[in-house]
Amino acid sequence: MIKTASIVFICFLLLTSFNVNKECLQIRFKNSTGKDFIELKVWTIDGDIIIHNFKNGEVSNPFSITKSYKFTYANAVTKSGIFTTPGHCITGETVYSRGEMNMEFILKPESYKNSAKENPYLFIKTTVDERVIENR
Repeated sequence: MIKTASIVFICFLLLTSFNVNKECLQIRFKNSTGKDFIELKVWTIDGDIIIHNFKNGEVSNPFSITKSYKFTYANAVTKSGIFTTPGHCITGETVYSRGEMNMEFILKPESYKNSAKENPYLFIKTTVDERVIENR
């Protein structure tokens, strides 16, 4: 009995130790757009993260990635259309490689200079754990 319990305990420790890598950045996503996503595709330095059936108000489980900026390219497919983050290129932006990052997706109106029509785009509001190690 003790041998079986010991084996189960060791297996439990091994399995849970692989779930979260503390040496990586833990990133979560929140859908605050007012729309359910059929698919959310987020570009990361390590590759794409794809979440299916991501409902309004939901927060994802954490994903372990090596590093990220506060903003990234993302594409959300909804019943009413496809929403995309605008391109960003900020010189000297911080790269985060450890800690926790939360990216909240919001729809923001965007006005074009020669158009009275407002076209919403996917905006990312990012918060980063204060204990994060920052690289430039």
